[in-house]
Amino acid sequence: FCDLITVYLDDSPKSLRQLAKAVDRGTVPELIGPSHSLKSTSANLGALRLSELCKSLEHDARQGSAPKAAERVGRIVQLYKKVAVELKKIRQEYKAAS
Repeated sequence: FCDLITVYLDDSPKSLRQLAKAVDRGTVPELIGPSHSLKSTSANLGALRLSELCKSLEHDARQGSAPKAAERVGRIVQLYKKVAVELKKIRQEYKAAS
């Protein structure tokens, strides 16, 4: 489980950067891949609110329109930061118990 958390914490920032770049460029299709990836991996680790935000963004991007994408990506980033803090605590507790 700790390995899954580590991979998530290592890989997710790349997806967050891709989302930010897509917003900066105004290219809605570029939102699909990173939002899909974050949606799936976040759900697998129990970060369901984050997963739902990513799911909503992905859905809209697949429809060709992502209203307020910059605001939504900002919320995703903020929530990810909170999730990362909690996952780091869980990982630390798990390691301490081993």
